[in-house]
Amino acid sequence: MKPKHVQDLIWAIDHHAELSRIYGDRWIAILDRQVVASGASRAEVERQVERKTGQKRLALYFVDSGASIYES
Repeated sequence: MKPKHVQDLIWAIDHHAELSRIYGDRWIAILDRQVVASGASRAEVERQVERKTGQKRLALYFVDSGASIYES
């Protein structure tokens, strides 16, 4: 993973609460600490990234809304 992608993922983690209000339970692509694509599936976001930026890979992050219920 490229160092700038790591920095973008750290940014996403640091801003998770804010991102979850907007992108809860969606994948996002981050470029230079900005969301450039979002979607319900990783594949959908990857297609958007290539179309919008011409790049094949950016930092991808799943924004979990925290609303999941697990049974043990």
